[in-house]
Amino acid sequence: MSAKGIMEAHDHSWLHMNPDYTYTRIGAEGASAFINEHFPGRSDILETFRDIQNPGMRSDFLRYLILLADGGIYTDTDTTAVRPIDEWVPDQYRDSTKVLVGIEWDIRDEEDQKWFVYPIQLAQWTIAITPHHPIMEELVNSVLHSIKYYTAKYRTTIDMLNLTSQEIVDTTGPTVWTKAVWRHMQAQEPALTNMRNLSFLQEPTLYGDVLLFPINSFGSGQAHSGSSSSTKDVLVRHHWQGSWRTGE
Repeated sequence: MSAKGIMEAHDHSWLHMNPDYTYTRIGAEGASAFINEHFPGRSDILETFRDIQNPGMRSDFLRYLILLADGGIYTDTDTTAVRPIDEWVPDQYRDSTKVLVGIEWDIRDEEDQKWFVYPIQLAQWTIAITPHHPIMEELVNSVLHSIKYYTAKYRTTIDMLNLTSQEIVDTTGPTVWTKAVWRHMQAQEPALTNMRNLSFLQEPTLYGDVLLFPINSFGSGQAHSGSSSSTKDVLVRHHWQGSWRTGE
């Protein structure tokens, strides 16, 4: 993975633990400038981002655009670094890894998953990926397609679009992120046919060029999925503040 990182930090833990990395904190003005600089010929991207009013959808879409253009590491403002980034990837995977992603939710042996589309949901509050990776290409196009679909369905414009929470998650959130990563993993590992085979993951595992981390790596301290507060396997702590979703 490249040592270049585009990150938002919850506190100084990221700076303190990773002093050799380059950091950029992206705000509203910086977001518009970034998109205009990196996607000058994509009016569909420029106009969609400009017109999205929901702060959660804007944040989701922005992180995908940043990572598509520059790669590196993205993390939400409500996260804390627990271990240095350079220690995340086991030595045996360093030459093959292009994507780092952690499990957020794991159905395990449960049958009730009414809040989730897939039996595994991947965290999108912390993502590491190489520039112009196919996952991000597909993801950005999927977001654009879904927003176009909903504006047609509800006979409205993007700036007036008012989606349900589930529609938002499916359009820009963890659902569409999980779908894009899963499709890429399957393309590289044809024998990987059932997402349930990822359940109960205990250690970082490489699927193609995607290094998948178990629940505690990015999602410790939750009341489900075998998550615990143990620091043994924790790389990042997510504090669930979510101020970016309300625009605060």
